[in-house]
Amino acid sequence: MIMIATVLRVFPQHLLVRDISTGQAVQVNFRGASRFSEADRVRITYNGVMTRSVPPQITATNIQRISAPPVTVAPVFPPSLGAPSRPGTPPPPPPMPPRPGHPAAPPPRPPFAPPHRPGFPPPPPPPRPQHTVTAIVLQTGRNSLLVWNLRENRLMQVDFPNASQFRTGQLVTIGFNTMTFSNPPRISALTVNPA
Repeated sequence: MIMIATVLRVFPQHLLVRDISTGQAVQVNFRGASRFSEADRVRITYNGVMTRSVPPQITATNIQRISAPPVTVAPVFPPSLGAPSRPGTPPPPPPMPPRPGHPAAPPPRPPFAPPHRPGFPPPPPPPRPQHTVTAIVLQTGRNSLLVWNLRENRLMQVDFPNASQFRTGQLVTIGFNTMTFSNPPRISALTVNPA
């Protein structure tokens, strides 16, 4: 069988290509894979057997380069975008001032604090955590996290409002006062902050 494809990645013993007819990414096992370049258009001869893996794999008996990648000039980004620019490139223009009659952006809002009403005692300060642990977030829910406690090397379930703001794999510091002896242990966190 013949496959016409574009080379996406080059490895010493295989290529990752995109089949032109199907748009599917395919791993092509071939001993001479390193002689090809990314963006090469190639004609691949293989025996018709394709694995059901992701991406699917074939073993090529022959690969011919149809066309080499076109030569492109890298775009120049202004330094304000964080990308490198060529020497001698003028700096980007300064930001435009607001137009007359249009207000500038409003200042940021201060964090919400309930007002103190005269005649009533001020609200008590929030409780301070007695214990803290550093953990890695394994799973997030709306109001709970499943974390790996790095100090004790075990799972913990953490109840915390707005737990969904954290992402899997994030390192966090958790402040709490009590822990249940369930499996996994469960805590009601007073604070959860990125570490």
